[in-house]
Amino acid sequence: MLKFTEHDREILNHSYEEILLNLRDYLKKYNHEDMIDCSKVLIHMLHSGLFSMEGVIHFENDYDYLPLSAEISLGVHVMYGVCCCRHATTFFYDLFSMLGFQSSLMYLFTDPTTGEWHRVNLKQEQANHVVILLEYLDKEYIVDPRNQFLFRKESNGKLELLNIERVESLPNYQDSNIETVGKILKKYDTYQKLGISHVYEYGYSVI
Repeated sequence: MLKFTEHDREILNHSYEEILLNLRDYLKKYNHEDMIDCSKVLIHMLHSGLFSMEGVIHFENDYDYLPLSAEISLGVHVMYGVCCCRHATTFFYDLFSMLGFQSSLMYLFTDPTTGEWHRVNLKQEQANHVVILLEYLDKEYIVDPRNQFLFRKESNGKLELLNIERVESLPNYQDSNIETVGKILKKYDTYQKLGISHVYEYGYSVI
């Protein structure tokens, strides 16, 4: 595993935390504090590329992603602009936790032939998709950032798909920390592609 230098890891984690804090304040400033409203707005922002350093987001399952240590959230991949469901969902989960929502990760197996979802145990390796389970006002909701889905779980166990198309136009969202995180990941992604397996500590980082 290509390890980040301590300096880069500190910058990465600090900048990622700042992204979450700034986004929390942004949502509150424009009165997007309702869980359902927040989910709709965030899904729209994600797919508009507002959380990635180049303003676009690509979802790739077969990309050779950087292996991250447990000290770094998988959500940082969103800032690079290339991610898959686990990265986008982790980013949403980190933010929901900061907002105080009751949330948990739900691991699923999506049948490629029928498209049906089957919930699996966290320890089972057959999971190929992950979403967020939210509890809000005595109801359960499922948020799927990757596929732009928001479901409400009904009393009979069925899932009701909620409309997320109508999202109010928000003032342009910018955060310099997004570029900081993205550039660090880009640097190490380049190292990995060049076959570099170790980066020495020099007390500073060139981004």
